[in-house]
Amino acid sequence: MLKKPVPQQTTLEMVSIEGLVPKDHLLRRIEAAVDFSFIRDRVAGLYCADNGRPALDPVLMFKALFIGYLFGVRSERRLVREIEVNVAYRWFLGLKLTDPVFDASTLSQNRRRRYRDASVAQDIFDAIVEQAIRHGLVDGTALYTDSTHLKANANKNRFDMARVAKSRADYWDALDAAIDEDRLAHGKKPLKDKPREPAVKETKVSRKAFAYDKDLDAYRCPHGELLPYATTDRAAYRHYKSDPAVCRACPLIASCTANAKAERTITRHVWAEAREKADSHRLTAWGKAVYKRRKETVERSFADAKQLFGPRYARFRGLIKVSCQCLLAAAAQNMKKIALALAKPAPMPA
Repeated sequence: MLKKPVPQQTTLEMVSIEGLVPKDHLLRRIEAAVDFSFIRDRVAGLYCADNGRPALDPVLMFKALFIGYLFGVRSERRLVREIEVNVAYRWFLGLKLTDPVFDASTLSQNRRRRYRDASVAQDIFDAIVEQAIRHGLVDGTALYTDSTHLKANANKNRFDMARVAKSRADYWDALDAAIDEDRLAHGKKPLKDKPREPAVKETKVSRKAFAYDKDLDAYRCPHGELLPYATTDRAAYRHYKSDPAVCRACPLIASCTANAKAERTITRHVWAEAREKADSHRLTAWGKAVYKRRKETVERSFADAKQLFGPRYARFRGLIKVSCQCLLAAAAQNMKKIALALAKPAPMPA
């Protein structure tokens, strides 16, 4: 017999939030594996001890932020709504089923006014790594690094009105006029009167043919001449330039440089020595063996981070805020790694 269901949401029940969260839930494993008490001691100096309104517990606040990174909740307003209805989230934060949830503005105002630099986020990240070390999950034998791009949180509609005051047609008309004026001044014929010849790529002496002399801080060209240090640009590249008088008499000049001054310039980054040292280790037999594991370690970790923890997009605007986002996302990822690693059953004795 088919019965019509009767609404029972108003029925009083005796339940415990402890019994509503699955035993194998990720947040249970994190709570068992990670100690969050250090957060309160780290930020105590940012709060007034005996004045003002009672503050939101910083441990609860950061644990709420970690929920957002662990479960891909990018918006702080949405995060608060999810905490209101998710029993596991409430359990992780120490809230009862009937406890009110803090407002989203509490998170944003603390982030803007109290945590105005990345030092707290950096210390939290470091403390989680230290806990991983104490659990024997990190030994520092090998260090893998990688980099990634974050799409900025920027207003694409902002632009400089002065730069677009003229239409594209006005721009092309002004450019054509400038070209015609230059032709008349120098007696040049229009380009359309002379067919353009295909560009021929000249053979050039490669930069690899120049050897760096660390003692002299200079490069030596294939013909044996020195290129001394000249200057450093804003991009942190050191420039080494040849002597034009020597280059003009060099039999390799045609294949070395097309510079009007007969000058060849070699650039070298200020951190080039560190990279060369790293490359020397990587090219050893041990380095090649370890480097093969890179795709299994840091590249996989970065892929998980971008896909699951949010660093594909910048949630906030400004270098400091984005730095905090990356540090807290990485801390959340490390928490998950610690929890899952410790939850694995111990291997059976042989």
